[in-house]
Amino acid sequence: MPDPAPASPLLSRLAAHHADTWRHSLRVGRFAAWLAEAAGLTPQFGPDLARAASLHDIGKLALPPALLDKPDALTPAERERFRCHAGDGAARLSEAGDSPLAVAIAGHHHERWDGSGYPRGLAGTAIPLAARLVSLVDVYDAIRMPRAYSPAHAHEEAMTILHRIAHEFDPTLMAALRAHADGLEAAYRQETGA
Repeated sequence: MPDPAPASPLLSRLAAHHADTWRHSLRVGRFAAWLAEAAGLTPQFGPDLARAASLHDIGKLALPPALLDKPDALTPAERERFRCHAGDGAARLSEAGDSPLAVAIAGHHHERWDGSGYPRGLAGTAIPLAARLVSLVDVYDAIRMPRAYSPAHAHEEAMTILHRIAHEFDPTLMAALRAHADGLEAAYRQETGA
C-alpha cells in the first residue's frame, strides 16, 4: 500500500467539513495507487496519483453536511446540486494551481465507460485514465463504507455489485481489480481496521 497522501490545505478543510468524506477520500487515493500498480500502470503516474486521487471529492466542500448525510433519497434538485461537486472540485483545484492530474480526476471521476456518467457523459478512452482508475475504487469504497442512506457491504458483496455494473468501468481496470481482489480486501481492512 502506498504511503499516505501528503497533507493538503483543501483536505484539511474537507476533514473539518465532513470527516466521513475526508476518510473516504484518503482511502480512494491509496486504492487508486494500488490499482494502478496492480494494473501495471504505476510508471504513468509516479508518486502523484495517491495525492491527486485523494482530492477527487474536494468539490463536496460546497455541499452542506446535511445533504451529504441525508438518509432519504435525494430530490431531483438535490441530486443535481450533488452532481455539481465534480465540476466544482475541478474548478477549485484549478484555481488553487493544483496538478492537472488532480483537476482531471476531480472533474471526471463520475464519468462512466458506457457514457452514462457525469458531468459531460464521456465514454471509453475519452475519460482520462486516472479518472477511470479512481471511479472504480471510489465505487468500491462507497459500497464498503456505512452511510446514512446505505449500510456497509462486505467485500464479496461489493465485488458482486461491481460485477453487476461492470459495463460502467474500463474493462482492463475491472479485470485487474478482479484478478487482485484479495489484495484490495486486505488493503481495505488495513485502512479501516475492519
